[in-house]
Amino acid sequence: MRIKYQRIIITLILLGKPPTGLHAETPAVPVQENAAAGLPSTTESAQSIPDEEEKVEFDSAFFTDSGVDVSRYSYGNPVLTGKYRTAVMVNDKLRGQFEINFVENPADKLRALPCVDQAFFDAVGIKVDEQQDDKECHLLQDWLPEARWKLDVNEQIFSITVPQIKIIQRAEDEVPVSLWDEGVNALTINHNFNYYRSTYSSDTSDSAYLGVDAGLNIAGWRVRMRGDARYSSDTEDVEFDSSNLFAEHDITALKSQLRVGEIYGSSSFFDSFPMRGMSLSSDERMLPDSLGNFRPVIRGVAETNARLIVSQKGNTILETTVPPGEFSINDYSTISSSDDLDVTIYEADGRTRSFSIPYNSGARLLYPGVGLYTLSVGEYDQQDGDTPIVGQATYQYGVNNLVTVYSGAEYFSDYYAVLGGMSFNTSLGSISLDMTHSSLTTEEGDILQGQSWGLTYSSTLSATNTNFDLAAYRYSTENYYSLDDAIYYLDDDRSDRVDNMRSKLQVNISQDLTEGFGSLYTSGSLTEYWASARKDKSYQIGYSNSLGNVNYSVSVNRYYTQENEKDDQIYLSLSIPLGGESHDKALFDYLSTTYTNSGKGKNHQLSTSASGTNNKQDIYYGVNTSLSKTDNYGQSELTEVGGNISMNTRYGTFGSSVSANTDNSRQLSLTSNGGILAHGGGVILGRTISSDSGTALVNAKGAAGARVNNDVSSVLNNDGYAFVSNLSPYRYNDVSLDPSTMTGDTELKETSIRVVPRAGAVINVPFSTDDRRSIFLIMKKRDGNNIPFGTEVLNEKQEVVGMMGQNGRAFTRGLEDKGRITARWGDNPNEQCSSDYALPVYSDTDIREETLMLENLICQ
Repeated sequence: MRIKYQRIIITLILLGKPPTGLHAETPAVPVQENAAAGLPSTTESAQSIPDEEEKVEFDSAFFTDSGVDVSRYSYGNPVLTGKYRTAVMVNDKLRGQFEINFVENPADKLRALPCVDQAFFDAVGIKVDEQQDDKECHLLQDWLPEARWKLDVNEQIFSITVPQIKIIQRAEDEVPVSLWDEGVNALTINHNFNYYRSTYSSDTSDSAYLGVDAGLNIAGWRVRMRGDARYSSDTEDVEFDSSNLFAEHDITALKSQLRVGEIYGSSSFFDSFPMRGMSLSSDERMLPDSLGNFRPVIRGVAETNARLIVSQKGNTILETTVPPGEFSINDYSTISSSDDLDVTIYEADGRTRSFSIPYNSGARLLYPGVGLYTLSVGEYDQQDGDTPIVGQATYQYGVNNLVTVYSGAEYFSDYYAVLGGMSFNTSLGSISLDMTHSSLTTEEGDILQGQSWGLTYSSTLSATNTNFDLAAYRYSTENYYSLDDAIYYLDDDRSDRVDNMRSKLQVNISQDLTEGFGSLYTSGSLTEYWASARKDKSYQIGYSNSLGNVNYSVSVNRYYTQENEKDDQIYLSLSIPLGGESHDKALFDYLSTTYTNSGKGKNHQLSTSASGTNNKQDIYYGVNTSLSKTDNYGQSELTEVGGNISMNTRYGTFGSSVSANTDNSRQLSLTSNGGILAHGGGVILGRTISSDSGTALVNAKGAAGARVNNDVSSVLNNDGYAFVSNLSPYRYNDVSLDPSTMTGDTELKETSIRVVPRAGAVINVPFSTDDRRSIFLIMKKRDGNNIPFGTEVLNEKQEVVGMMGQNGRAFTRGLEDKGRITARWGDNPNEQCSSDYALPVYSDTDIREETLMLENLICQ
């Protein structure tokens, strides 16, 4: 008899065992046996029960005539020797997930003892005295005799309680370096393909593009390379190009990245330039968010045991008690990036003192005491022209709550530039001022010196809901040259073509209006040059709002054509959701209409499109039609229709679009992109892999079909592998599995694992599984009575494969096709019985997807 997986869920819950694939209440089964041989002798306290207060006694009335000794459960489920992957709580605070090795306890074989190393304590934030062989495993009580611990195998939580003095003081968002995972050796390849065919009358033109980003991770080094190939039927040529071949490695002690190869010398203070060489620069991602994102330190002096309240816009963001004396507080969260911090000190004698601290999280402001640097040196990289040895260095330092200073220098044999500047944190916003001096020696021996002055402003004015994302102005004297311009100037026959920038202004402003009145935004830039009267201008002005479920917007934009002629554009759009309350059943989700006017009012276009999604299949599609009218050379009208579709799959993303118009023109395009990951266990196809963030290589044996992070397009292949990219480096990331789509009869021991990847790392994320065949059996004694509740079921190797539930029912895993099973509820011969069995013969597919049933087994 066979029972479908879904049909036995309720029965199994009654048995006290979870159904296959479910995570709730799953005991933490050891994944690897580990003997205690060679371990140091245990102390008396180490051999004792972990927490005497947790002891419970069972009322024997509930187990009348059961014959089962339930005292083993007085302290929860037994903890057998082996390795357990559990969540670790220290003084009731989650510290992450770790694999803990439990070794034999001579005092109680059912209560194995935790064995950990020095790195474990550093990761969870506990101070311990180093031992001679601190990289080896020692019993937890040998490290910390005063510690109390408990393993909850049902919830898979390992709790440790230690005195507060033993806690390492860290920022709440700081991730211990010992958790940073450099990953495994792996090869990654991203591919981006596009094919485009256009037909006009009888003329057909084809073009194709293939871009490849490759990466090799080996021994902590990350090698990156980019290349592409282009084909055009017009020239019948295939062009190849490669660039950016470099290797990089974390320098953890310096919170920096070392990069060697074809790189860019760049910082936030100088223009970038290509070079072949090396760079060493701070990686701000390695800092906690509380240090990487500027926040003022709250300092003051309390005269008594005082109550301290910090508020922003009238909202309390911190309330604490400080002892008499000077205090310094940096562990707090803000609700606004630009409002002053209002600090009030309530002294114990009733006195009250208040003050305010300006706060604006500008891009060039650093947390007090934080310094960032960049160092680059190498050969300037260009195919034609001079390739001098160049160098660049910058440094930025947060002096205090109000001031951040920065400086830098660039150099090659005939050129140097030095920069100095300061950023100020004010009530009105973040303001930066800097000056760069350059000196260029020409081939004739003339020295051209100039300066460039810069001013930037960034702020959010909460009172008016106005956001100045960036307002920047730079003025340069006539003989100021950037490094790129200087090299270009010194190249033969190029000096007459250098047109130095004179000034540049950039502004981005957004304004939220009163509720119901929408929002406005504007951005623009103006660039002027010394050697010509050319002025580059661009701007955008827009307004958006909604009326019920209908969204609308209007914008005016200025662009430049290939002939450098300005082109002003007016754009109107309207978006209407379709389907109403039955939105999920509608073929299309949205209907959008847009109107565009450009070409000095001579070009008009009215477009209508409908778009839809299939969330179950991760498919996106749409149809569109447009009417164009041009007045340049007499009136002409053109009608066009088209459609598009794209699909995210476990092998990548694929898409296509087609269009046709009344001018006898046709277009067709095909696109695909994705990633390939080769590792020790094989090759996996999937979505695009980010070369600079983290990638999780998920491994769950037997769990084919399970979704990763609930992504319908990221599922485990037949070998139990999949990958998911775009993990945040040096931060906690939760990688989870959704077992509801698994195709096999497999039990997941865990459904979520927390990881911390280094930048660009491919980290192995193994999920513990049990993919042995599941058997649901009904077995009774020879006299027809039920076998006692809680009796262990063993196979011929005397391995526990299940436990008897109510009415002689048991759920087991790991039985062979045929053999003998034993039910044992005591050590006496009359407290155990056995039964021969033979499993029904089914196809491999049925066995993988269904739980088998064995009935009428007689145990004798």
